Amino acid sequence: MKIILVYPIVEVEWRDAASTHGWRSPQECKEESGLVRCSTVGYLVHRDRKELHVLQAVNEHGRVAEEWTIPVSNVIRVRKLGKTMAYHAKPKKKRR
Repeated sequence: MKIILVYPIVEVEWRDAASTHGWRSPQECKEESGLVRCSTVGYLVHRDRKELHVLQAVNEHGRVAEEWTIPVSNVIRVRKLGKTMAYHAKPKKKRR
């Protein structure tokens, strides 16, 4: 089998924007609102000074899905959980 990709599996802890709805006082907004702490687990495929790209799904053909782009300025920490390899599966032989 042919190896398609090798990427580290990571957990990214980061802060995201939050919003509310409904009528509130300015004081309630100040006291109860704020950034939300998040956690995303997946394959770290790219990291530069501005952003991280984390994928959550890879298929046998090397196609990927569910990409998260997280601003580095929002990242609290990145923890490596392991490494994975995706293999290209051999086509199944037809039965006669």
